[in-house]
Amino acid sequence: MQDQLDFLRFKKWYYKTSVEAGTETIHFTPGTNFVDPTTHDQYRAKLKNAKDIHKLIDLND
Repeated sequence: MQDQLDFLRFKKWYYKTSVEAGTETIHFTPGTNFVDPTTHDQYRAKLKNAKDIHKLIDLND
């Protein structure tokens, strides 16, 4: 269950950052429609430095 929760938190971050940028392509490998393999590493690095996970993953109104 922890793995599923971790994955859902990653997805929340992924879509939050896409909404903030106004496009999902920020996570794509340039010139493709495929998610860059380093995207999850970027999330993990931000998670490691986050003091509050909710500020990292929750979409602000």
